[in-house]
Amino acid sequence: MVGPKTAKAIALVSGSGGTGRTTAARSLAKSLGEKNRVLLFDMCFGWGGLTFETSGLPSYEQLLSFDNDDKLALSTDEGFDVLTCDPPEFLDPSLDDLKKIAWFANDYAEEYDFIIFDPPSGGHPLALLASGLSEQVLLFVRPEASSVASSYCLLKSLNAEGIYKRVKIVFAYVDSAEQAASLKTRFDMLTEQFLGIKISDGGFIYRRECGSEDFTTNEFDECTPEFISNLKIYDKNSFQNETGLRQSGIVFPDKYQVRR
Repeated sequence: MVGPKTAKAIALVSGSGGTGRTTAARSLAKSLGEKNRVLLFDMCFGWGGLTFETSGLPSYEQLLSFDNDDKLALSTDEGFDVLTCDPPEFLDPSLDDLKKIAWFANDYAEEYDFIIFDPPSGGHPLALLASGLSEQVLLFVRPEASSVASSYCLLKSLNAEGIYKRVKIVFAYVDSAEQAASLKTRFDMLTEQFLGIKISDGGFIYRRECGSEDFTTNEFDECTPEFISNLKIYDKNSFQNETGLRQSGIVFPDKYQVRR
């Protein structure tokens, strides 16, 4: 599948929900948006955890009938644009729908430096499409066995599509870099034994205790650089260095998951 023509494309995927990838997608868009033109493409189309207080969203049908003269992406106060729509009654795209989505994503790529795809969890057709359109695919996994198993199943599908070499695994909600390294080693043993492949290390995201039951927008804004400080992705020197690797100690609140 041909990727976007201009923008560098990154897909954040996971085998199941609750891995924090949507929080990371928004954080990544905000950080990259400080120096680049960034589009965050919500491929859950309102059914996922990505929310913005805005009006005038197109319908799913309007999105699919995209024309070159249409300007469907909306600007945010966080320095990037977002492309989404009002939630459709069912998120079950046909093959024709997938072709249209790929077409207008490719068309939008001419206007941006980065496109970040946030598709549904699991082996959903939109997750496979986003991965096929992207140069880098970050596979988010929690340490729990159920999350590892579902991520393995998704990787198996990506391997069947011949795009596993684009995939990097990210372990979220870890307590230390050592725990992330141990999880990566065990995951490698699993994939090498049963799939005959080994995927790249995409970094990790720390767990942290949240001071309250809520996780406010202000807290999100303050923590944005640390959400992605240990990810191994494009332009990482903009927000990752050895000092950051040693000192970044936050990320996802344990008690309340605002974003998926």
